[in-house]
Amino acid sequence: MHQFAEIAKKLPLVTMLLWPVLLAGCQEETVIVQPVETADADAVQVTFNAEDGKMGQQPISLNDALAVKDKLVVVDFWATWCGPCVMMAPELEEVARTRSEDVILVKVDVDKNSAASAHYQISSIPDVRVFRNGQAVGGFLGFRPAAAIAEKLNEIQSAEK
Repeated sequence: MHQFAEIAKKLPLVTMLLWPVLLAGCQEETVIVQPVETADADAVQVTFNAEDGKMGQQPISLNDALAVKDKLVVVDFWATWCGPCVMMAPELEEVARTRSEDVILVKVDVDKNSAASAHYQISSIPDVRVFRNGQAVGGFLGFRPAAAIAEKLNEIQSAEK
């Protein structure tokens, strides 16, 4: 079973049921901060294997992920103790699965990467940042379902044209 699903299983049911209600008004745009080499972080790239239909993970540095050309790099700043972060993990994975040709999903644990969190001005989580060709192009704060995440990515791509 996927690591994030295991964490979700441990959260009390009441927490899982109340988070969407509590966070309904907490969705907003995020601060755009450009990457710098000194703000590197240990990250995990979420991968999709089309042959067997399974999601996987591989370690990657944040700077290496941001160096990917011609794809949107979606960076999820999260923590294991954050209920909305855990709830949003499968939503982000769904977007990574359905848009694997143009989207890369990278997860950065804020507790393990305080320098990067400080550089990107992460003050609440989940905080999702979107990059293209090494440049910040958008993002959002708070829980969003897969359809809303995909819609936001479409908006970012449309604004780039």
